[in-house]
Amino acid sequence: MKTCMSVPKFKIGDIIISKLGTKPGKITYTTWSDYYEVTYLHNNRSGAISKTNAILYHGDSTMTQDSLFSFIKDDGSIGYATYLATNSAGEWVVEEKGSSVIHTKPKDSFTEVVPFTFSAKSGSQTVSFTCDEYKVLVGELLLLDGSIYQVTGLNTKAKNAPKFTGVRLVTKPF
Repeated sequence: MKTCMSVPKFKIGDIIISKLGTKPGKITYTTWSDYYEVTYLHNNRSGAISKTNAILYHGDSTMTQDSLFSFIKDDGSIGYATYLATNSAGEWVVEEKGSSVIHTKPKDSFTEVVPFTFSAKSGSQTVSFTCDEYKVLVGELLLLDGSIYQVTGLNTKAKNAPKFTGVRLVTKPF
């Protein structure tokens, strides 16, 4: 009988998360089976994460090959790269865009590239929007779909924020 085995890509102690899930877990046991045994960080309970869907967890969000990062190259210029893996020393392995050069640097050497976003509050709801960089100022009033928003923050680095399509309200003293 022929069996198909896959080599584990993560080791005991690595913190992983399922591509389909939201709860990271620390690997406690790994075998040739289809699952990593983990202890979930949020409740300290045991569980399993499919090896097929497991990706390395990096703090508040998981980094995918779709994420773009900027970094300072060895020659002092700015480079852009996509995340590939984390090596055994805990450094990120990235592929530079446009050149396919592989770089290895500490995680804190990279900054995720996200569009300029700002936060605005309407009533008790705070939302984020994208717009051209610094086109709005904190405190300005905006009108969108009949709701008035006040700008509360700039360059908030919110992911998946919609483009602001409303207008600025200009106020004049009486």
